[in-house]
Amino acid sequence: AGAIGLAAACDYLSKIGMPNVERHERELAQRAMDGIKGIPGVKFVGPESSANRSGEVTFNIGAGSPHEVALMLDSLEGICVRSGVFCAEPAMNFLGVPNGAVRASLYLYNTNAEIDLFIATVAKVAKVLA
Repeated sequence: AGAIGLAAACDYLSKIGMPNVERHERELAQRAMDGIKGIPGVKFVGPESSANRSGEVTFNIGAGSPHEVALMLDSLEGICVRSGVFCAEPAMNFLGVPNGAVRASLYLYNTNAEIDLFIATVAKVAKVLA
């Protein structure tokens, strides 16, 4: 069953075209980053350009813990993100965020409307935590 499911997923992505998947992810990531970069208290972890990222946006808000931010995004609008050190504690220490960060992972099924909701909700959270 696993092999059949994997083959179906590969066929699906081949029909869409991986360059199209990558382009969509980068466009969504750039939209999200452009939308939250001006929000007081938001600080990116890693590059601030989608050209140097995959479909993810990693950030912190003010003095709020990453877990606090994740819980607020979920409770306000059902936005699910990862929070913590992502099994990469040495990297987080190197990047200067020993308590970790919040990561929104974007993919083919995400839409511009969802990114706009994400931006608006990050702004609400920042008003409380920044």
